[in-house]
Amino acid sequence: MTTTLPPPARKELERAVQLSRDGRLATAEDICIELLARFPADPEVTHFSGVLANRMGRYEIAIQRLTRCVQADPRRARALAALGLAHEQLGHSDAARDSFALAVRADPSFAEAHNGLGVALFRAGRVREAIESFDRALALDPASAETRLNRARALHALGLDAAAARSWREALSLAPRRDDVVRICAVGLLESGERAAGIAAMQGFLERVPDDAVARSQLALALDAEGRTDEALGEMQRALEGNAPSRVHNASGTLSMRKGRWTEALASFEAALAADPSADDVKVNAALVLRELGRREEAFARMREASASRDARVLNQLAAMHGQLGESDLAVATAGRAIAEAPALAEAHTTLSVELLRRGELERGWREHVFRPTRGSAIFEEVQQGRYPPAMPRELRGADIVVRAEQGLGDVLFFLRYAMPLHAAGARLHVLKADPRLKPILQRSFPANVVDSDADLPAGATALWIGDLPMFVRPLTGRDVEPMFPLVPLADRVASLREKLGDGAPLAGLAWRAGTAPRTGLVGQKLLSKEVAPALLAAALAALPYRWVSIQRRPGEGETAEMERALGAPLLDFSAANEDLEDILALMSLLDEYVGVSSTNVHLRAGVGRGGRVLVPFPADWRWQAARASPWFPGFATYREDREAGWGGALAELRAGLERGS
Repeated sequence: MTTTLPPPARKELERAVQLSRDGRLATAEDICIELLARFPADPEVTHFSGVLANRMGRYEIAIQRLTRCVQADPRRARALAALGLAHEQLGHSDAARDSFALAVRADPSFAEAHNGLGVALFRAGRVREAIESFDRALALDPASAETRLNRARALHALGLDAAAARSWREALSLAPRRDDVVRICAVGLLESGERAAGIAAMQGFLERVPDDAVARSQLALALDAEGRTDEALGEMQRALEGNAPSRVHNASGTLSMRKGRWTEALASFEAALAADPSADDVKVNAALVLRELGRREEAFARMREASASRDARVLNQLAAMHGQLGESDLAVATAGRAIAEAPALAEAHTTLSVELLRRGELERGWREHVFRPTRGSAIFEEVQQGRYPPAMPRELRGADIVVRAEQGLGDVLFFLRYAMPLHAAGARLHVLKADPRLKPILQRSFPANVVDSDADLPAGATALWIGDLPMFVRPLTGRDVEPMFPLVPLADRVASLREKLGDGAPLAGLAWRAGTAPRTGLVGQKLLSKEVAPALLAAALAALPYRWVSIQRRPGEGETAEMERALGAPLLDFSAANEDLEDILALMSLLDEYVGVSSTNVHLRAGVGRGGRVLVPFPADWRWQAARASPWFPGFATYREDREAGWGGALAELRAGLERGS
């Protein structure tokens, strides 16, 4: 129902509206108070007065006025939306959601009401419903930068980073000069992995708003991730000037943590927590640093504090930390909680995959393995929509199956074993973009067409990434483990190396480091490195009746001499063989023993039918399992670093095994 204001009152209301537009809110409010006293139930007066109270931040008063308005006129959609906004500002989430829902029902074409409903649903944790509301709002008003920002936040919360990044970019293009929009988009792009675009947007923003310390600290982290360390340190120093907020101290601690400056990092994290004791992501960072400093009980206390979080990325960091500590059940449970909060969060699926595979739950682990981050984020949308991995052809005989190479040399060799059942069933295999060093070995050892370009592939082929072969093949075989296929070394390389090695005692190859150099810092960064101190390894092997052969790729300066001193014996230096895959394959076929950490050479060694003795750092890489022999590497004995005691026991077992030849 509506009432008609007398002309003088209507003129006063129109004057209040104009004063509001001119920014003279207090004067407009005085007029509204007088009108409300005379017309307390008039929907036009109560509607405008409520909107004005919202603008003035007087949300309780806005609720009183707007409630009277919608009681008088329940179909007034804009008043319902304004009421929803007031409830939202006061944290009345259910009331806000209900008001926006009524506004949408009253006027389905009201884009802002759909957007408001989406925000309320998002804050209630109903993220997928929120995205549906944002999509409806955008269909009605495609030019709304705010709605695209909200949609991007929701997509990011679900872990759909590629889709989120598109929404950030769209919002940025709609409002390139609005600093509030540019700042949010820049941060969003950085968090979604679009560092180049995020850095450019953030730098443009900071040219106009140079005093935004939080934005500057985020730029510093992005620059450091790009290897622009000096620039990063300069930006962080500027961000810390003055009374820096919690998020700046957290960013500063993260930067110090990346550099291995543990004491500095802890001081920054404690400063961040002093400013904001509820910051769960800071608690996780502090726990990691406390662990590195040997303050385990304090680290566990911080982890327990953060464990109540509902932030999926915080939970994933916790899960990875539990995995590093060997707390497998907690790692799996916490990663599961992260996925429940953000079902598409790829890093949480990856954490879960690593832990499931490490503990031998292979079928489930392969399903989660599809989210590994080695192929970019676009693939995850394909996974979410059920378009990837592809279905196996009904008839394999004569079918063309393309395997796209990814990851390192050893990974390609490891996963190609899972293509052999497809070959046995009559499929034609094609390996796309394998490392050029590996190509000639595969061409003579593996039953596939090895090609460098998509143009060389047959039309209509079924294509998948190599790491998804175990899940793809399982319906055919019913198995989670396949044997390594044979690798054929070149006869002339074998003959040449045999001559160089000469005659004498049995030959044992030594390798003490593999993987990328460890970068201290964020959870999971150390897992790419496998290393045992060379002198420690050599001392455990001293006086054993072997001729020792260095097969260490690019040993550090002085390491070979250090090994010889600790061994008390000469070390035949064949480290350069690693620069030619044909040479190292031939060498692997000639060595009587392999002793060292896992690397590509272990895969080559398995391919030529030889075993070895593998030193497995804690926590174990999933290929070597947490508590049993690796099913993929029969004939390889494992010697495992202890979480507390280190390598001592493993090296003693290694020596004993070599002494008894078992």
